[in-house]
Amino acid sequence: MKNSPISYTFKKILLLFLHFFFVALVFTNIGILYHNEHYGQGLSWLRTEKYEDTAAFSDQFKDDALKVFQYAQCREAFETNGKIDFSKIVAEIYYGPDDERSYTLNEFILYAKARGYYLDVNWNLAFEPTSLSGTDKEKFLVDWKAYDPKYNTDNLDANETISAEMTMEDLSKEVLSYLGSYYYVYNNFMNSASNFYFKVVYSNDDFEYPILTSNVQQLSLDQLKALGKYLYISSELPNDVTNLTQQIHSLNGLAEQSSPYYQGNYEITLAVDTSYPVKDVYCEEALNYAAIRTQYVHSLYLSAAGLLICLATLLALIALTGRTSSNKDAVIRLHGFDQLMPEIFVFFCVLVTLIALYLYRRIGCKLIHIVVPMEHWFYWEKIGQLLLFYIVGFFAGFSLLRRYKARTLWSGSLLSRCIHTFRVSLEHKRFSTILLFFSLAYLIVSTACILGAFYLYLTFPGRIIRTLAIPLVLLWIGLNVFVFHHFLMTSIQRDKINSAIKQLASGDTTYKVPLKDFSGKEKDMAENLNNISSGLETALQEKVRSERLKADLITNVSHDIKTPLTSIINYVDLIKREHISDPKIQSYLEVLDQKSQRLKTLTEDLVEASKASSGNVKLDLMDIDLVELVQQSAGEFEEKFATRNLSLVMGLPEHGVTIVADGRRMWRILENLYNNAFKYAMEQSRIYVDVFTKESSVYFTIKNISATPLNIQPDELTERFVRGDVSRSTEGSGLGLSIAKSLTELQNGQFTIYIDGDLFKAELCFPIKESAR
Repeated sequence: MKNSPISYTFKKILLLFLHFFFVALVFTNIGILYHNEHYGQGLSWLRTEKYEDTAAFSDQFKDDALKVFQYAQCREAFETNGKIDFSKIVAEIYYGPDDERSYTLNEFILYAKARGYYLDVNWNLAFEPTSLSGTDKEKFLVDWKAYDPKYNTDNLDANETISAEMTMEDLSKEVLSYLGSYYYVYNNFMNSASNFYFKVVYSNDDFEYPILTSNVQQLSLDQLKALGKYLYISSELPNDVTNLTQQIHSLNGLAEQSSPYYQGNYEITLAVDTSYPVKDVYCEEALNYAAIRTQYVHSLYLSAAGLLICLATLLALIALTGRTSSNKDAVIRLHGFDQLMPEIFVFFCVLVTLIALYLYRRIGCKLIHIVVPMEHWFYWEKIGQLLLFYIVGFFAGFSLLRRYKARTLWSGSLLSRCIHTFRVSLEHKRFSTILLFFSLAYLIVSTACILGAFYLYLTFPGRIIRTLAIPLVLLWIGLNVFVFHHFLMTSIQRDKINSAIKQLASGDTTYKVPLKDFSGKEKDMAENLNNISSGLETALQEKVRSERLKADLITNVSHDIKTPLTSIINYVDLIKREHISDPKIQSYLEVLDQKSQRLKTLTEDLVEASKASSGNVKLDLMDIDLVELVQQSAGEFEEKFATRNLSLVMGLPEHGVTIVADGRRMWRILENLYNNAFKYAMEQSRIYVDVFTKESSVYFTIKNISATPLNIQPDELTERFVRGDVSRSTEGSGLGLSIAKSLTELQNGQFTIYIDGDLFKAELCFPIKESAR
């Protein structure tokens, strides 16, 4: 059991599971390290930095300071006797002459609420659209704001006024924002214990009438500084006094803007007790910071341990892959996909990677966006791509490793087979393969010469080094001249061979290629072409001789048959004139008369078919009105059709259509088609005859339903002695359609047969005479 394939397979599966488990663990812990704000700062911060030294602490400190300034600015505007007064007027709007209106805090709250604005649990301005949201577009002049110091009449000259254009919605949002700052400071710092302390004192330019806003009036400046982190701002000092690690700018300007006195004085002290005795936002963030630092250390250890285990499992898998036992001489086991050529396998791996990347970006990234916060999207998208590349690379790498162990990596490669094919081609002089390899070699050498020359010329400024580029350029020019001359001569010879092929295709089978103009492979092609020409000429002469012999045989046989046949017909006619009364003898004479007439017709058809197919027919071409000819032929056959209850339905144009044809031959064509319909159409059915024009041609069609199944191809019906009636129970020679087609084509027409189930359709097409169009 120790060396069994099952135990080896279990080991590999276990190692594979452990490897990818720790790969995922490493990536996860690296992600934790990457998203930490101290990523890229080394490890020293783990020993020296505290929460109050971070940017997060400074941001929270600055945000609370701004809210304190707004609280100090709006406290007198919103309160009456130290309590918030919702009926207190906080703004005045000028609508026009004698139309100034005052609005209370409650009215602004209700107006903002109707338009979707409210304060969330942290007293920040929030918005949820309502039916009235965004409908207020009209602006008015705001003459006074109780919470804005610049509207204080004590800060203005006698004739100076301040007004601003705002919509009622924007003004309501502003009031609600100040109310949020008021509630935030009042609930977090004034009405409950906090680690954040502030003392804000505003006074006029003579340091009179001080206005104090504070949540720790009993502590002095030194006591506040002793709490931990502090910031002291004074109009008397050019710079801030602070021990904050992260500097906070622009607070001086904000403090001055919040002063109720024009060009007054201010003294502001902000401090945080860094022992965090009170459980507030600073205490919670400090605890979170400590937890994150601990997590960072753990992630470092886990990442290092995971990398070591990944490396160990990878080395173990490299040793075990392809093996089924500990026997070093055992055959390496290859999977099905390991049988593919390495180049094709790598190509498929690249293709799979591209498809997987496309699906990952279309689907995987969307799933990441659902699960992961927006600020972490970029990292986890990159992690997903790395995992995808790692999995495909892992799969491809171990497949190539198994081939290497089985010693099939080179022997089974496309490059190895190409080199073998090239050697065989050299031995057997295979032109196409040799040309392909030489073209690739030329491309590689030519590209290397050019790139090498440019590299030497651009990289090394020395004259001697640049001179070395000249032989490379000359080699490239000489190589191009040689290749161009070779391909030019080959092209000229190929053109001559192509011209000879065209001569043969045009029917000139006596044409010979001059062999002195060719060399190499093209000379062999020219010799083979001449042999083809000689063979075609011989075959053509044999075919002409054979056709002539067949035509002569048919003519002679028909002539030899015609003489005794004429005698038979004449004697049968003479016997009929004797008025023999015996009915039995009369029936014999009737059969003899029918069969002799049929044999006469067959003989005539056979001679005419032979002449028509060989083109040995003299045509008397003239202007013929095809519509009139069709009408005449239909009249001739109308009584004959009636004997089988066949109805003739004709669709002819109102005016005549003139073609150039032989009238007697055209009559024979139509006669054969009508006879064919008479013999093979289903009784008590209709025969449709149509004549119509299309562009510069006129078409004649005849259609009928066959009495017997047409289990035959259309082109077979125009062959000699082929009949649609397989049982041959009807009269006919099987030559009618063949004669009709040959005569049609002799008169520059087209003859086509269509079969759709039991529907038979014959179509003639002739060009219309120019003057008749």
